[in-house]
Amino acid sequence: MVFSAAFAMTMLLTSSILNYQSVVKYEANKSRTMLYYVNLGLTYSGNIHSELSEEILNSEGKDRNRIAINEIKSRLKNYNFETFYRAFILQILLDDWRRYVGMVSRKGFF
Repeated sequence: MVFSAAFAMTMLLTSSILNYQSVVKYEANKSRTMLYYVNLGLTYSGNIHSELSEEILNSEGKDRNRIAINEIKSRLKNYNFETFYRAFILQILLDDWRRYVGMVSRKGFF
């Protein structure tokens, strides 16, 4: 009895969710490839879209991967130990600062 009620409730919830689902339409030529996200990960903090070139942002069709590979290669050439170290230390300092601000705000100082 309990199983039947749980099953019926799950089916009802699932069908309700599927009925109210909205579909996002996109243009197939403008969708992003995995190389776009690899390139994005190589930006200073790993998610700064403005650091990507206009050529990457506006690329369409089959040229997208070629353009992304060329930019990835140029980004990797610019990486060295110093740039990695600076980004790593900055990330550690930001994480510590965020934890500190979170602790202070919970104690009522802010």
